[in-house]
Amino acid sequence: MPNMYQGYCYPTLNDVAQALLSENTISAASGMLSANVAVTTATPNQLLITYAYKAYSTAAQTSYQLTRLFPTCTNIGYQHNQTGIDLVDATATSWAVVGVLVAAWAITVMRKTL
Repeated sequence: MPNMYQGYCYPTLNDVAQALLSENTISAASGMLSANVAVTTATPNQLLITYAYKAYSTAAQTSYQLTRLFPTCTNIGYQHNQTGIDLVDATATSWAVVGVLVAAWAITVMRKTL
């Protein structure tokens, strides 16, 4: 089942992990995350990410773990919302709503003429 990360649905959770690891190193005011990042799969939709953190004031390196949950989606590729509805479905539904509104307007006009 595809998983979503930053608006894109990746085919596997391993692909999500590769996209996550390809981002730049995150810096903070008191230290910097080093390149030592380990990613393991916790559940079918979760990644357990272990970051190595090195404070500027000390030479010691500490680590912390972050568990990220990635929602599933129906199609692989860019998604514009979290529902997984693609453009074709949204367009078809929109035209159906337009049809209902036009039918309601036509009924109103016909009732006024009678």
